[in-house]
Amino acid sequence: MKSDVYSFNKFTSDSLIRPVVEYYEEHDNDINMLTQAYYYAGKVYQSMNDMPQAMDYYMKVLDIIPESETNLKGRTYNQLGYIYASQWLDGNALKMFLKADSCYVASGDTASCIYTLRDIACAYFDKNKKDSAFLYIDKALILAKKQKNKNLEIDVCSQKANMYSIEGKYIQARNLIEYVLAYKGYYNKNSILSIAARTYMGLGYTDTAITYYKELISCGNIQTKQQAHKELAKYFIINNQQQKAFHHLEQYHIYTDSVNLITATEVVMQKNNQYNYSLKEKENIRLKHENSNKTVTIIILSSFILFIIVIIAYTIVFIKVKKRIKLDKYNLLIEKISDISDFIQPIKTKMEDSNIYIRIKHIINNPNEKKKLTDEEWQELDKTINILYPNFNNKLTKLCKMSLKDYRFCLLLKSGLSLSDIGNFMNLSSSGVNSTRRRLYKRAFGEFGTVTSAKDWDDVISSL
Repeated sequence: MKSDVYSFNKFTSDSLIRPVVEYYEEHDNDINMLTQAYYYAGKVYQSMNDMPQAMDYYMKVLDIIPESETNLKGRTYNQLGYIYASQWLDGNALKMFLKADSCYVASGDTASCIYTLRDIACAYFDKNKKDSAFLYIDKALILAKKQKNKNLEIDVCSQKANMYSIEGKYIQARNLIEYVLAYKGYYNKNSILSIAARTYMGLGYTDTAITYYKELISCGNIQTKQQAHKELAKYFIINNQQQKAFHHLEQYHIYTDSVNLITATEVVMQKNNQYNYSLKEKENIRLKHENSNKTVTIIILSSFILFIIVIIAYTIVFIKVKKRIKLDKYNLLIEKISDISDFIQPIKTKMEDSNIYIRIKHIINNPNEKKKLTDEEWQELDKTINILYPNFNNKLTKLCKMSLKDYRFCLLLKSGLSLSDIGNFMNLSSSGVNSTRRRLYKRAFGEFGTVTSAKDWDDVISSL
């Protein structure tokens, strides 16, 4: 298989490479052999002119190849460059050749570097970037001479001569082509003779050009034979050799038909390959978009979960801190009771001497009186307590929010009435009174590891 690939044999079937690929795909522990199998599969399909399939295998190589395998990676990029160039995608071809060059430099493969520099020059030339084209072809030529590799030097020189000839710089082209023709070991005779004929014809050396055109008829390919017969027909018409002119003109039309047939077939295949390539590109974009959406979804979901965790953690910390603050506040209030104990008794006396307190006691002591205060009496009690205990209302509401009924409960508690009397006025049972005290304490301070007692709330009210 390797020998067939490197001898440039044409493949008409993938029957040899498919079993090889399947075998190493099943034995995926040998990555080195699998990458080589993919590479040669790409070469086979490329030979069969199935460019999309070839690209698939080359891409598989790049997906799994180890970083250390720079030479095979370079060859893979190089083949991708040739495929893109065959589809007239010069920009893509150039990118692949540049990547191939980097790989060959890393692997120390100088010969491949020279060929790739030549390919880069051709890609720039096709993109009409002539300065860059000649820059890279000169790099290739310098490197070939430095390596003292005559075959490589001749190959690069002939390519540079071709570029000069196409540009109409025939003198520069002739200097190079004469150097190439002097070397008898050149292997691409068809290309070199074609460049030489075009160059000498451009210089006006018609007889020399005709010599090369005649030689091309016996050794050239269909395209160069077509061009040779055309130029020979023109030459013999000018020289009034009608019979020879007619012969070459007839041959020119025959080869033109063959060239047009091949060109039409190649165009159809190229268009088909471009279409398939476009479909694959769209599919790749779609898959990338899907993967991107999945990635975004995962990121959003992860961020949301993280956000929830942070919120929960913050809430737990906040609650603990809040409880600690409330506990500290409670402890301060309890300490305050001992500090103001000497002042409480005179205030209590004033409370007991107040009109509202006497009214409450009268209701308590008179069985016929309903145990109920009017709104005006509640307002009077509120006013009296806030005078005797300044800002009692504000201090209490800062501890916790409470209903009007709870506030009136606290007013009675602050006035010094017994719990049973408070229960009568608030229409609460003994357990209801205790429950209210515990509930208000819990609302204000929470629970701190022990069951809160009703007495704790009495202490709080006493401190205000």
